[in-house]
Amino acid sequence: MRLVFQTPELTDREAIVIPASGRTRRLLQAILMDEDGQEVENIAIVYEMDKSIEGIWIDGDMLYLSDQVAQCTQFYVIAKVKLNQEICTTLKIEVIKDFTLQDALPSPLEKEGWELVYHEEFQDGQIDWRKWSPYYLRGWTEDRLAKADFYFEDGKFIITSKPDREPWCVQDGEHRVSSIQSFERTHLHRFGTVTGSREIPDFRGFATKYGYFEVRMRLPDTKDGSHFAWWMIGVQDDQHITAEVEGSEQYAFGVFTNQTAEFDIVEQTLDAYTESKDYEPNIWRPVIHPNGSTDLNYLWVEPTPIINSPSHEFHVYGFEWNEKGTKFYLDGKLVQETDRTPNYRMMTLFSLYLGAKDGSCGMGRDRGIYPKEALIDYFRVYKKKEEAKPISLVINDYQGPSYLQIPNEKVKRYRMTAYAMDQWDKPIEADILWYLGTDVQGMRVLSRKEEEAQGVTIHRKTGEVIVEAHAKENQDIFLVAYCEENVKEVKHLKLSKKDPYGETLRFEISEDTITKGSERILHATVYDQYGKRYPGQIRYTIMCDIVGSESCRIEGVQLRDTNRLVVDKDVPSNTYLFIEAQEEKQQLRACLVLRVI
Repeated sequence: MRLVFQTPELTDREAIVIPASGRTRRLLQAILMDEDGQEVENIAIVYEMDKSIEGIWIDGDMLYLSDQVAQCTQFYVIAKVKLNQEICTTLKIEVIKDFTLQDALPSPLEKEGWELVYHEEFQDGQIDWRKWSPYYLRGWTEDRLAKADFYFEDGKFIITSKPDREPWCVQDGEHRVSSIQSFERTHLHRFGTVTGSREIPDFRGFATKYGYFEVRMRLPDTKDGSHFAWWMIGVQDDQHITAEVEGSEQYAFGVFTNQTAEFDIVEQTLDAYTESKDYEPNIWRPVIHPNGSTDLNYLWVEPTPIINSPSHEFHVYGFEWNEKGTKFYLDGKLVQETDRTPNYRMMTLFSLYLGAKDGSCGMGRDRGIYPKEALIDYFRVYKKKEEAKPISLVINDYQGPSYLQIPNEKVKRYRMTAYAMDQWDKPIEADILWYLGTDVQGMRVLSRKEEEAQGVTIHRKTGEVIVEAHAKENQDIFLVAYCEENVKEVKHLKLSKKDPYGETLRFEISEDTITKGSERILHATVYDQYGKRYPGQIRYTIMCDIVGSESCRIEGVQLRDTNRLVVDKDVPSNTYLFIEAQEEKQQLRACLVLRVI
């Protein structure tokens, strides 16, 4: 029997660098092997240091190193079988104290010329779960594979990893991801050769158009083949609920949605020994991808050196986006500027990619050093202080219908609605006109003769759509609302003759808070594919999070009379309640997130 460290020796290029502030940590992994070289399971192993060093300690199987370490040093970690401590082994650790490391200071919360519209400071060990999903693009995979690992410590939100994490999606190879994101929907961010997404309820956390976005963070410091990304993508409000477009091989960006641009604001390798000059750990190089969007072209932004190390220091990354282009700021200084700007709202993701041992996932090879952790100090979003103006449009409150019904005779009429939004995501008065386009980009306009031939016409001022009996079933309809030259929105619909069926389930509640010592009547409604109410028996359950995989009991919170939510006065403020509505017969679900105040 012998004890073997799975953790590589943390010396030379794997030596641990003490961060400028706070602490870092390393997972100690040792296993017991029998004479045949097989692992002996369920054996308790204990770890200890061969000497005491201020600022370094072990808790369980985790080695901690803080900024209190005074100088470069080295020591050994001894692993022992708990019930037979004669079976032991050692791991050499080298520690580097770099006195040149220095964190960039946080920016003031108030920013001259800008209005703060949303921020997460994490000071109370919380994140606003009305705005964030702890899952990664889960429409393409199983919930358990998409769920993030994270925790809060010292006013930081920390995205972390475990060595046994599985690949997040079979269609994406060996990529393992721990990530949070501010929006969810079916078909969101298609990648590779995937051809279909499982249906998930929309989660409308936080998405916006234009502004100044700022993050103070320290990237993972394991120096091996993983990478971290702060990125934004379009939320695809223009797509049909099924993403189908008539014709063969049409499941592609630029066909079923035009809102696909991607800002890789920070996409940083952790590998300090990569041979690629394109990805260097101390070079900041944002990337802008159109992903099929006609609104902009690809651009690899010019590189900016980061003094010292983004993995051992906190740095402040700023991103400004307006109708003219984008700007990138490092520690408060403008470093790069582009003319790339998509014309739709976008969501935010923070993603830790663990890589593969053979390096097949790009950006280096995972050498088994854990945990890989990104520390986010704050996330802030500002809007320019200027005169309000229309910058986007909302069709039918981002809701249905997804189909227009073809009548058996004569015509059917549908009244579409649209309103303009200003740069603060507030409704604003605007004269809105409509037309029928020929694709999801809404670039071309059908003539009146073409409209009549396809059996669908639209009133240019009221948005009333008329569908005639001779219209072809399954035909794609692209409604376009616009109020100014560059302010428009497309909604992809299809024509159908099918009888109504329950398609979506929605909560009919606008408030996202509930006062302690109060109650709320829960009300969710089933809608058919034509946007009409549809009968259904709805059951409500308090769940652990937005996916509804596990029910939850919260002291002082009850559901009475099937749909009466009661919150006692002793329930702590900032408790988040995840209420699932489920229509079992039609297998429809929706989630409501409430914060107790």
